[in-house]
Amino acid sequence: DHNVAIGTAALDANTTGSHNVGIGNAALGANTTGIRNIAIGADSLDANTQGKYNIGIGYESLSTETQGNRSVAVGYAALKTQNTTSDTDIYNVGVGYNAGGAITTGVQNTLIGGLAGDAITTAPNNTAVGYQALTATTTGDNNTGVGRTSLSSNTTGADNTAMGKDALATSTTGNYNTAMGKGALVAASTASNNTAFGNLA
Repeated sequence: DHNVAIGTAALDANTTGSHNVGIGNAALGANTTGIRNIAIGADSLDANTQGKYNIGIGYESLSTETQGNRSVAVGYAALKTQNTTSDTDIYNVGVGYNAGGAITTGVQNTLIGGLAGDAITTAPNNTAVGYQALTATTTGDNNTGVGRTSLSSNTTGADNTAMGKDALATSTTGNYNTAMGKGALVAASTASNNTAFGNLA
């Protein structure tokens, strides 16, 4: 079946799954029919049964996912709680300590940086790049935060774009804001439909 298993209980339940790599204690331990997955690290992808084309590198990365496909988690507990209970293409990317660590059914999120998007649960289509970018977002969708702590207080706000350290950092529920520059729109806590360019604009 062209599988590689190294570690206690790695790929332990595999039946017809093929072209998988499980390295570490219980890595891909529940996998039965899933194919072309890579799990490196203890408990990485350990609940996966049928999911395919997933990559989990780091302790407990993607450790709850059972049937979802095409996600990438790199880092301690990255995408740890993601779990879709059907054969679905998810396309989440979490890179960094606990990046996307609270996602359950949210899809098509790209989260890069320590604690980036780590509170997102069901929200889709968010992009966070930088330490604590979008760190408080739970259900807000279609947000883009690039820069350390950009959009870091956002919870349910949607369709915001923040580029630069602390850009829109206090915005919680605002929508349709665009802030580019260090600290741009940093005081806009609940405001919507604003555009600012420049340092502390």
